[in-house]
Amino acid sequence: MIASIHKRHGQKLLSLVCLLPLLGSVAEGLMGQLGARPWFRAMGEMGEIALAMLIACLAITPLVQAFDWKFLYPWRRTFGLFAFFYAILHVLARAMDLGLDLGAIMEGMFTNPFLLTGFLAFLVMVPLAVTSTKKMMATLGGKRWRLLHKLTYVAAILAIAHALMAGKAGYINFLPQAVILAILLLWRLVYPTLRKAMQKPQG
Repeated sequence: MIASIHKRHGQKLLSLVCLLPLLGSVAEGLMGQLGARPWFRAMGEMGEIALAMLIACLAITPLVQAFDWKFLYPWRRTFGLFAFFYAILHVLARAMDLGLDLGAIMEGMFTNPFLLTGFLAFLVMVPLAVTSTKKMMATLGGKRWRLLHKLTYVAAILAIAHALMAGKAGYINFLPQAVILAILLLWRLVYPTLRKAMQKPQG
């Protein structure tokens, strides 16, 4: 019965949970709790959530491989799409904080490493979101689709680099996420060897 409930309502519940940070930020804004620069505060919060969703997306496959939790597989797409959704909000909040001034928005975009890594991370996420549907997977073919979606790791590395460059606070706040990402990357490298070792006949 639990499995049936999860199959029917698990995705809806997960989507609702993924929306809670946004609802919290909206509530803070309505109550005037976002400070003197509400859009700047919102930009930071949306960026943090986008990164968390991206890492959660990358954690699904290792969890399935390690514990055989196959029920998590559909969550990977949900986390990935919400990562992109919050990344869009992050970008929009920055634009609003700068008064929608295109000159100010683009200033340093290609010369400042902090801005450049964030911009590149967002660009990499665009094709991942566009090709997230089953129809696009069928169009590309499974092999090419899987190869393309390995770019999720590239997006995460760029996003972590972007976050760590956000001054001393960025380094302190996002070091745990950087460690988690490093562990996930290490797992991806060693898992094929571990799987072969486990499948090797004994005796």
